[in-house]
Amino acid sequence: MFDRENLIQGVAPRAPQYFNIGPAYGSLLPADIDGDMAPPDGSPGYFFAAYDGGGTDYMDIWETSINWDTPANSTCGIGTNDPNSSVTLTSFSTSGGIDQPGTTNDLDSLSPRLMFRAAYRNFDDHESVLLSHTVGNPAGMRWYEIRNPGGTPVLYQEGTYSPDADERWMGAVSMDGSGNIAMGYSISGDVTSPSIRATGRLAGDPLGTMTFSELEIATGAGHQNPSYGANRWGDYSTMSIDPSDDCTFWYTQEYITTTGQFIWKTRIAAFKFNECVTGSIFSDGFESSDTSAWSFSGP
Repeated sequence: MFDRENLIQGVAPRAPQYFNIGPAYGSLLPADIDGDMAPPDGSPGYFFAAYDGGGTDYMDIWETSINWDTPANSTCGIGTNDPNSSVTLTSFSTSGGIDQPGTTNDLDSLSPRLMFRAAYRNFDDHESVLLSHTVGNPAGMRWYEIRNPGGTPVLYQEGTYSPDADERWMGAVSMDGSGNIAMGYSISGDVTSPSIRATGRLAGDPLGTMTFSELEIATGAGHQNPSYGANRWGDYSTMSIDPSDDCTFWYTQEYITTTGQFIWKTRIAAFKFNECVTGSIFSDGFESSDTSAWSFSGP
């Protein structure tokens, strides 16, 4: 944990604090705040980790409180830094490698590690955290909305987006100020080169579903060859909300346009739902489930 207050003020930060959670846990993801409403007074920081339990799968949640004046009073979790709570998830299987066209060299799925970000938002009448990771074969994007993280956490909704035989992974999910959700990801397959797509849902849509047709943000060509014995991809993408309107999603992800090593490109896209209450800066947008109704900006 870093001394954000002093860092922002440009003065010497106090020594970072850390917690040893032991070998039983790993790949924790911290919550990241969206929107203008801060968490309730006294709220802890949250960390999340998803686990494939081989039958019962779950999301662990750690509550972290930092005392900069007396570091010995800082806490992370309970007992020997075990999670404060867990939420049972619909069972999932860990993904294998990600197929590419023209090669047997698969890309690393990083399944079931949680993907950046754990998007937290306070709606006053409830708190919401969105999380996502890669599951299954072919790989698809599993996403969750957990509410009341600091009390008795509730899995409000979850879904897996895997509409066809292509593989979707390295995703990122976030929510606008109206509760609409956008999720971006990489896509690849036997005949689909690593590319970038996104989907979404409105706040009032059936729970656990992504209702919008895919937006193709960038179309790839070729495939990535492994280097140094590995074939990592992404590490990571992000879906963020523009604070100027609390409606515009900004998504950044990589793709390739030819075969080789270390030859990826980055695409940054901006898009939004027309249904977001602050209005739209685009003439079309997300007003229907037709891909032609989606709009984004990028090179």
